[in-house]
Amino acid sequence: MNVGAFLCPSDSGYSADMISSWNNYCINVGMGHNIGTGHQVYGLSGGFGEATSLKDITDGLSQTVAFSEVVRGEPYPLRDPKAGVFMTFPMTAPGDFDQFAAACRTLNPSNAPLIGIVKGNVWMLKGPNATIYNHVEPINGLSCSNGEQDQLGAWTAGSRHPGGCLSLFADGHVSFLKESMAVPTWRAIGTRSGGDFVSSPE
Repeated sequence: MNVGAFLCPSDSGYSADMISSWNNYCINVGMGHNIGTGHQVYGLSGGFGEATSLKDITDGLSQTVAFSEVVRGEPYPLRDPKAGVFMTFPMTAPGDFDQFAAACRTLNPSNAPLIGIVKGNVWMLKGPNATIYNHVEPINGLSCSNGEQDQLGAWTAGSRHPGGCLSLFADGHVSFLKESMAVPTWRAIGTRSGGDFVSSPE
């Protein structure tokens, strides 16, 4: 069942009219999804990537993103750079994070391999295709599965608004964040206890 409060009016693709449970607002899990490698970038380091209390957000509530918009996909392979999910060659060793992120960022959406995962479906489930996103790639960048390891992928925030997306911070304020934001800044506000203070993330 679709719930109007979970849908952004700017994302008016046909998927919103289908009988499903679409969602445009996802939880920040930080720099990736945990698979037990012990490597920092694949930990659940975001505002609500795991059971978290306010005291755990040591970077500051106004410095830590809790939710952001994502662009919904469609139930068939989609080459839309904001809505599709592309696939890189598998790079799953702990030291491969930067290589994977660079490979995802430079894929050509017109011919890159697609994976049959639909973003923003379903709001009742936890997962990279449903209710979570991460700060691996910049706003409105590509979303990529790392080979077949979806939990190691880049699940990217974005919107149909020109130039950026809306994000809710842990202190409750909402800001429009620009897609031109530097990647290190975007990653810094995606972690809750990285010790990286950002003077003006917006």
